[in-house]
Amino acid sequence: IRSPLANLQQSITPTPYQAIQLQRMERAFKALYDANSIEDTLRAGGFVLTAQNIAPYLQSMVEGYANNGVPIRFFSPSMDIYAVYDDIHFVDVIDHLVNNARRYATLGTQIEISLQITQDVVVEVFNQGRTIDDVESIFELNVSDSSHPGSLGVGLFFSRLLMSAMEGRIYAENRPNGVAVLLTLPRATNTL
Repeated sequence: IRSPLANLQQSITPTPYQAIQLQRMERAFKALYDANSIEDTLRAGGFVLTAQNIAPYLQSMVEGYANNGVPIRFFSPSMDIYAVYDDIHFVDVIDHLVNNARRYATLGTQIEISLQITQDVVVEVFNQGRTIDDVESIFELNVSDSSHPGSLGVGLFFSRLLMSAMEGRIYAENRPNGVAVLLTLPRATNTL
């Protein structure tokens, strides 16, 4: 399907309206391809859920972002918090959330990643900035309110699939001065 679209894009000089429609088609093809890739991974059982200390893991990720110029900080009540997750896929979720937070954060503010312990382990990614009109819909496929060319409306959708495969949950909450996206993961009962 992509080849005929690419041929069409190269063979014509589209009007502005046609160019928008071609871009929409290209985004839809990419979203379908990406969705199939995630579904294939889920079906193949490509997740390795293990009990791991998540606090130093997140702290290391935050240090990596900060070393690359991302204004970010990390808070944790303890550096000894165990959760059950797949570290390879969890980093994809955090990357999506940090990239979104960077796009929507108020200039000059820091992104905050924090850990909380309830009956689950809760990871919160918070950015100061405008709130979201419909916090439920942002996790649906192809939902994006950004005009950024890289915003396809698939990152949060995939994050929801990944969190579900890790027996966790993802949701967003508006706060008085911004938005928090929260991830829940099962607490490890046995750290082996």
